[in-house]
Amino acid sequence: MKNGLIISKKNINEIKRERSVLVIFQYISEAVRMKKILMNMSEREKCFNNVVLYSRSDKDEGKFLEKVIETKTVILSTNLSGRGTDIRISSELNDNGGLHVILTYEPFNKRIERQAFGRAGRKGENGSAGKIIISCMTQEEAIDRLTQ
Repeated sequence: MKNGLIISKKNINEIKRERSVLVIFQYISEAVRMKKILMNMSEREKCFNNVVLYSRSDKDEGKFLEKVIETKTVILSTNLSGRGTDIRISSELNDNGGLHVILTYEPFNKRIERQAFGRAGRKGENGSAGKIIISCMTQEEAIDRLTQ
């Protein structure tokens, strides 16, 4: 998962700046894989306070949403966290630049992208967003898909 390492490095760069990161995947299986990668890196790097897998099947989902997100937290989710989820951040995190959102796929609907990026900088808070696209298709497969 070459892109996984790029995402991991981006997470670490933001965490070193005392920020937190929300990484939005297309599939929960990708988020689960990324959590394993980050947990291994966390043991070596010692830079994350918390790595959270946020999904509807998570029994602690309600508890997670009640908490204020502190610095050095990585949240891994699908676009479920991009819509209707109020992610509250601490004043320290806001002062350090807020939540950084990474979208890992190109949604078919631009509304989904706007919702995802809307998790950063809500209600006048600081935040930023960007894309690191994970693609399992070869260039030929992508062209074939576009021409169908």
